Amino acid sequence: MAQNLLKLESQDKTHQKTDWFEVLPAALASDADRTSGLFIARFAHGLMFQIVLANEAGAAGFTPKVLVPNAVTGGADILLQSFTALTANGTVILTLSPYTLTGFGTEFKLGMIPREWKFLLDYTTGTPATDSFDTQVFARYL
Repeated sequence: MAQNLLKLESQDKTHQKTDWFEVLPAALASDADRTSGLFIARFAHGLMFQIVLANEAGAAGFTPKVLVPNAVTGGADILLQSFTALTANGTVILTLSPYTLTGFGTEFKLGMIPREWKFLLDYTTGTPATDSFDTQVFARYL
């Protein structure tokens, strides 16, 4: 299983978690599920996602989800958290944190991230080949 051992400069120097990093690179006319590689949360308990959707064609929609690998059986990834479906052009901020926070994005979910996680943009609305978005996802650890 490939691992993304992303090491943020701020984590090396001061253990701060302020750097944005790319979770899913830019893709034009996305009309299918997009899953990131495996990420390792070294010093963090939460995540803030910045999801960019642009140039909608038709009636596309994606549901952002946080997954954890199935370490017991090695089978399919396990759903940790699901956010509300995104169906309009724009940039949204979604937050997953074990702490109650206010003003931290479009949608906030209470929960703690595990050491290993993946991100899924689940294509949940539309017809492939006719309904799509340009997509890109960034995150920062909290």
